[in-house]
Amino acid sequence: MANANVINEKAAVVAALVERLNGAQSGVIVDYSGLTVAEDTELRSAMRKEGVEYAVVKNTMMRRALDSVGLEALDEKLHGTTSLATGTEDPIAPIRLVAGGHCRGRGGRGADHFSVPHNARRYA
Repeated sequence: MANANVINEKAAVVAALVERLNGAQSGVIVDYSGLTVAEDTELRSAMRKEGVEYAVVKNTMMRRALDSVGLEALDEKLHGTTSLATGTEDPIAPIRLVAGGHCRGRGGRGADHFSVPHNARRYA
């Protein structure tokens, strides 16, 4: 049986992801496999400059957060190396940065984007 502290820590991570998803206008789930350190650094720098939050996320925790906000349709995309980029100001920024060459042709599965409207409707 898992330690109660570990369970609480994981629940806190999921809650933070749910809050992040609820506050986002859009996001991208990215397979970052095949990125070199230099490419990852470039991607993170570009994301920061555009006000996009980007982080590696464990698939199980991401799945629980997506399910909590009504984006269950994206569960099937959570395999292998997964990161999440979300934008709160410019809804196109996360998609533009990933599709604009920062992750293209890296040998991974690519990226899947989603929108999170402010009126609390959720769709994938």
